[in-house]
Amino acid sequence: MKRFLVLIIILFAGISLYSQNIFNYPIHANGGLRVGGNTKVKVDSLSSDGTDIKFYNTNDTLNPYIPYANRTSFGDALRQQTRVFNVLDYGADPTGVVAAQTYIQNAIDAAHAYSLVSGMGGTVIVPAGNYKISGKMTLRSYMTVNVANNAYFLKFGTSAPFFVFEPTLNDCTLEGGYYDCNGVGSFMADTITNGNYAQLNHFKDLYILSSEQTLSFRMEGDGWMNANTFSDIVVNQFTSFLDETIVTIATGAFDGNRFTNLTLQIVPSVTTSVIKKLDGDANTFDNIMVWDWDYVTTGSHFCINFTGDSHIIFLVQPFCVLRRGN
Repeated sequence: MKRFLVLIIILFAGISLYSQNIFNYPIHANGGLRVGGNTKVKVDSLSSDGTDIKFYNTNDTLNPYIPYANRTSFGDALRQQTRVFNVLDYGADPTGVVAAQTYIQNAIDAAHAYSLVSGMGGTVIVPAGNYKISGKMTLRSYMTVNVANNAYFLKFGTSAPFFVFEPTLNDCTLEGGYYDCNGVGSFMADTITNGNYAQLNHFKDLYILSSEQTLSFRMEGDGWMNANTFSDIVVNQFTSFLDETIVTIATGAFDGNRFTNLTLQIVPSVTTSVIKKLDGDANTFDNIMVWDWDYVTTGSHFCINFTGDSHIIFLVQPFCVLRRGN
């Protein structure tokens, strides 16, 4: 009789646990990635792609009446473990039908927030596709935005730049991507003021098409932009790359920035300058190629003209200005 009662109790407990879908095993994904350790898990729902598993973390009790707002989705836990934030997970449309800047910004903000909490830099992934952009996106510190080289950004219905900076931008990397400015505005622009700064940021492996002012940085008051790198960039068809309307210095500074491996293709009757009246110290220009400069026929043109006081400009390799037939 006692054995029978014990069996009944064990069977009842087993049915109860099964009915609540409670498991005491580690969660694994992608062939062994551990998410959640040995946390007891209650699976409430499972989408077809497996990204919407809902489970309790170690601070939760296994109470089926706890609202979903207090639970963590499997997708969120996976992003926290891998430090990768895919813009498609935030709703960005890779077909170019729906404007994508808000969803890309949400991924950037999430990676930035993760970096501040964890102390480890998050990475935003922009997969291949066509992304319609109808407003600016703000780059944030301590993170990387990794754009596939066959990801195509098209500016649509706006003259705003693709990217601006948060008030102080530090240790941010933007790499990869094809950016069509559609003949209006800048690729990247910012006004840095009131003791804010942009430093130790890296912008590389970019293809920029049809911009007016490709880079538009303005220092006001005691804002400064120092020790940033711009490398392996192709700019095709531009009005100006860096000129007097772009860098203005008050008590701030534009110093120690490095421009390397740039290929600049002018557009006849439109391009007015490459670099004009650049003010700052210890900026370095290395391996800059300017194509077809003798096509330029409009306005007052300066291929290179540095102005200001106490400049130290390093031309590691002189600019190469290529003309027709070269």
